[in-house]
Amino acid sequence: MDEGSYSGEYTGKLGYSLYKKYLDSAHTVYYAHSGKENDEPNLCHPTPFFGECSNASTLSWVDIAVVNKKTDSVELIAEIEESGAEPKKVIGDVVNIMLSEQVRINGKDYGYGDITFI
Repeated sequence: MDEGSYSGEYTGKLGYSLYKKYLDSAHTVYYAHSGKENDEPNLCHPTPFFGECSNASTLSWVDIAVVNKKTDSVELIAEIEESGAEPKKVIGDVVNIMLSEQVRINGKDYGYGDITFI
């Protein structure tokens, strides 16, 4: 990371950029980490979970979630690691996504649509 930058800075900028790009499309982009813009209505903590959403059923937040407006389902989840995280943290983030059944975004629960896991 550059001096003066903060953890999640580039993720926030990417999230905000995607939010603006897809504003008038069939998708809504939600993202964690502030892009340091004044107007960030979709800045939040998308939270994959299984069962009922609680501390016991989720391991972490994700950085970007894309929701299809027509189907009201999540079509993309992105976890971006800017820091030198230990492998067990990265594995935990990926396993959290793989085990999850839904994603809570701003208090609303979304199921998954047709997605591909990469």
